[in-house]
Amino acid sequence: MFSARLRQGYGLTEVGSVCSVNTNWVYKDGSIGKPLEGVRMEIWDDDRHPLPDGEGGEIVIAGPTIMEGYLTENGPKDEGLYYDDEGTAWVLSGDLGYRDEDGFFYFSGRKKRLIIISGYNVYPGQLEPFRAMTKTARCLYVSMFRSRKRAMRRLTARR
Repeated sequence: MFSARLRQGYGLTEVGSVCSVNTNWVYKDGSIGKPLEGVRMEIWDDDRHPLPDGEGGEIVIAGPTIMEGYLTENGPKDEGLYYDDEGTAWVLSGDLGYRDEDGFFYFSGRKKRLIIISGYNVYPGQLEPFRAMTKTARCLYVSMFRSRKRAMRRLTARR
């Protein structure tokens, strides 16, 4: 019989997937872990200045796997990126969180009350009526699909 542990992590499509993880050896429950090797994560204020440990702000990510920009009809667009004084490109995640004194990051919410899933706008308020299900559900997720050329949203709870 194998035993497995489920650990939290954090990632975005714009950074090439996962950028921070908890491992079975280095973890803090409730955190999204520490950045992977080669990835820089910081917490910034609204003026794009780094904040000290313990203070909440926007989670930003830099590293070799981040996107070069969004592809539009007119070519690449670097919206969602910020270049600091040293020329480092940072992905502005739109997520809020903080870093503790041990370097673990914590997710605390969205900067804007909008989540984009597969190009469709999903507002947390649309999901909140289902929050009570999470106490009895083992998994709660939103999926997007097309049916008869219409975008459909499906909320699924696994018990």
